[in-house]
Amino acid sequence: IDKQHYIMNMDSLRSFVGMQPEPKEPPTFMEQISQSFQLSYTTRIVVFVVTLLLGLCCCFIAATFVYMPRTFAKWYTLGSILLIISSMFLMGPWSQMKTMFHKSRAPATIVYM
Repeated sequence: IDKQHYIMNMDSLRSFVGMQPEPKEPPTFMEQISQSFQLSYTTRIVVFVVTLLLGLCCCFIAATFVYMPRTFAKWYTLGSILLIISSMFLMGPWSQMKTMFHKSRAPATIVYM
């Protein structure tokens, strides 16, 4: 049984016996931010697939503008950003950043960016 479930059961038991439940501490600012950004597994997969497809489409559109450097750069940059964001949805932004900037991958990440 997880801690949240245990606390809820103890609070209901205390109220049944006539005791007041223990006051809960308000969540800290960082806990509020963390809770507001939590996504379910299926939501992560759906957003990953959508951003992946958008990124690939942008890269393919960029390929059609090879002879127009500014337009090519805009579409390719947008596609690359969307591809990186898609992998962040899949594995989480902090984990993605740690992987990208690991000492074995940092030079490639810096050159790519």
